[in-house]
Amino acid sequence: MLNDNEKKESLGAVMRGQDLQAFTELDSELLAEYVKILKPVAVSLDTLQSEDQAYMGILLPHLRLMKDKLESLKTDDTIIHAKNLVVYLLNNPYNRTVGSRKRIAFNGRFGHMFEDENLLMVVALHPHYKLGVVQYLNPDLENTIKRRILQEIKAKVCDHNGDNDAPVQALPSIFHYMKAARRPLSQRNVD
Repeated sequence: MLNDNEKKESLGAVMRGQDLQAFTELDSELLAEYVKILKPVAVSLDTLQSEDQAYMGILLPHLRLMKDKLESLKTDDTIIHAKNLVVYLLNNPYNRTVGSRKRIAFNGRFGHMFEDENLLMVVALHPHYKLGVVQYLNPDLENTIKRRILQEIKAKVCDHNGDNDAPVQALPSIFHYMKAARRPLSQRNVD
């Protein structure tokens, strides 16, 4: 709105009519930077609060996306006046201790979640993210999550068969033609 001169003049007239000082060019620049900085936060919050996408598996990827976007704003040359806001959102050196833990900005509020194996498993099992996203979120726990998923699958399969010690026999694949379609034409059997 403050980029449109006609709307800017209308707003200035309303403010002067209320005996308020109209926005200066510096005010307009600062507000534009503020909007640019808070957009990743607002978009992430909207997604996480929506009812149609409210899955635990989206929490960590969206938090990390928000952090990555905020990190990229630290080096954005178009942000001149509001650099401290970016630093504050990411690091917040002025936050006080809450309980026995310091809840300092992003890492203080959310960092522990990226160590939670249950949350990482939910991400790995989410159809949009899978294990590759877990590797991005926490590379140190990727193999642990992979092992836990395999253990749980094996446990479910063995429980389903009724005998935990019995080897699981592979069923004949009815999808063999799909696997063959993925091989180059030179490797397929042509009838």
